[in-house]
Amino acid sequence: ITPIAPSYLRNNRSTRQKSLRCFPTCSSKGHIMGGFCGQSIRVRLSLNIEGLSSQKVDVNDFVFICEIRPGNEPRISAQTVVRKAAVMDKVRSKQDKDIGKELFMGEVQSCDQHDKELDLEVVFNGRHHSWDYSWKSNRWSEQQHVVDIIVLTYESPLDFRVAGHHTSSQFMILSSHKKS
Repeated sequence: ITPIAPSYLRNNRSTRQKSLRCFPTCSSKGHIMGGFCGQSIRVRLSLNIEGLSSQKVDVNDFVFICEIRPGNEPRISAQTVVRKAAVMDKVRSKQDKDIGKELFMGEVQSCDQHDKELDLEVVFNGRHHSWDYSWKSNRWSEQQHVVDIIVLTYESPLDFRVAGHHTSSQFMILSSHKKS
């Protein structure tokens, strides 16, 4: 649902933290010059649940992750099974200011089950943390980036299975540098 623009500006903070500005669009109140300017990513997913169970499927059986990454470097979405700890250690929360906490957990806003499909609306970064992205660039980079929406299921007590993913359109990241 949320459109992705062709390019975004990224702050380079003295703390080495790098945050996307106005991502995926400016605040619903309009552009904010200082501090967080951005919104949540809202997606609609239709999951094929054929063969899972004849009973009603529980959305808590799924974990939804949002990952911003270079377009030519699939990460979580390219794997079949991932360690839970490896994913959960990178999930961003308001309390975490650590560099590297760049995954966002999705929150299911609506759910409707049909015969073989589960239709969901999922929101990422609903609490409006900054969209941190520590990708290292150089001044000549024309690297394209994407947002991966990843659906995980519980494989074992220690692992998630990648059940599916959707990749956004590509976008560029431009760096902003404060002039001294």
